[in-house]
Amino acid sequence: MEGGIGQVPGADAFGRLSRKAAADALGYSPGTLANWATSGFGPRVYKSRTGGKVYYLADDIRAFALDGVAAA
Repeated sequence: MEGGIGQVPGADAFGRLSRKAAADALGYSPGTLANWATSGFGPRVYKSRTGGKVYYLADDIRAFALDGVAAA
C-alpha cells in the first residue's frame, strides 16, 4: 500500500522519518522541529540507541498534522 492515503512520504519500512523528512511532510524547516523538540512541542522525537540519531514515527507525524488541522 505504498503511497496510499495516510502514508507519510519519506518514511522507511519501519515508519521512521529523519528530521528533514518529517519537516518536509509537515511543511516546516528541520530547524523548527529541532526547536520544538527542545521546548517539548511538536511530534514526539526518538533517538537511536547507536549514534544518537533523531527520528520521528510516521504515526506521530500524521497525528500531529491532523491535530493541527482540527485546531485550525
